[in-house]
Amino acid sequence: MAVFIRATQSISPQNTFLAEKLPSALLYYTGRMTSVLPDFKNYYPAILLRRMNYVIKTGNACAIETVKAAQLEKPDAIIVGTGLGCVEDTEKFLNSMLERNEGLLTPTTFIQSIHNTVGGNIALHHKSNGYNLVYAHKTISFESALMDAFLLVKENDADVKNVLVGGVDEITPENFKIKADAHIFRYDVSNENILHDKAQGSVAGEGITFFMLNSSVSKDNFAEIVELDFTYRLANNEAVDAWILNFLERNNISANDIDVVFVGINGDKENDAVYEEFLSRNFATASHAMYKNMCGEYDTATSFAMWFSAHCIKEGIVPEYAFLKNAHRKPRKILIYNQDNNSNHSIILLSECSN
Repeated sequence: MAVFIRATQSISPQNTFLAEKLPSALLYYTGRMTSVLPDFKNYYPAILLRRMNYVIKTGNACAIETVKAAQLEKPDAIIVGTGLGCVEDTEKFLNSMLERNEGLLTPTTFIQSIHNTVGGNIALHHKSNGYNLVYAHKTISFESALMDAFLLVKENDADVKNVLVGGVDEITPENFKIKADAHIFRYDVSNENILHDKAQGSVAGEGITFFMLNSSVSKDNFAEIVELDFTYRLANNEAVDAWILNFLERNNISANDIDVVFVGINGDKENDAVYEEFLSRNFATASHAMYKNMCGEYDTATSFAMWFSAHCIKEGIVPEYAFLKNAHRKPRKILIYNQDNNSNHSIILLSECSN
């Protein structure tokens, strides 16, 4: 049974939310890439807005529009992947604990800081009492959620036809400073120059992206999710290549059948060298492309990559600002590869919709 992306929305550092087509040009940032936000008054009363944190507001708005685009009243299941959860409220709660010398605290920030807050609020809004789960597995949080959603649709359960799945993460000033001081992020790097300004540390980003998955054939579907996989700590390049080859063989395709490969180049010198070598070893004939120059580095950035790739397939073109090399193949089959210092590796294969 095929699994299709029926609808998708993304709130990101680019003009992507409610956009019918991919952006014609990129917005540029230095250091920390923050999302272009919608007018939340279109979604919530003012009195409610004051009590909602950033992730809840953006996550709900993105989910609402994804459900609406799929022409549904509510999803049958809600699955969210997040590396850090609601960081803003976590920081508020911990700072308040220090300021009050571990005395009496208001519970609001603690309640809203937990990782399942977004999925719970989406369910409350849509009056959805079905399957609801959150995955928090660092840089494979979205992939874990997507695997669950993918298998749910494959099971063809009569009660679970439309699955809402998403990746949600924010970058606060305090979180950015901690990681920049540790040289995980960089203060001075711009997403405009990440191909040429390479050093230790990446460009920081954030984003909220949701997808409605089902098995129904429709002219409105964006793409088919053929398969995905993820693994932990491969021993060397040969092990990475064998893992990729096995994945392709399971799906009866070869490396030459892949039209575009999206990789997580982010401006970090060592990180980017891994991707460059990976592409030259395995996909010399494919078009090579990047996505973190659009959204920055964050734990669930592959959700943005899937949003972008799905649009590329539906529109039949990859914009010039995404290309690294070999900008000549029409995007019928797209492979997304991401790795995190050789700890987590993930691949997602998308294809034109089969009828």
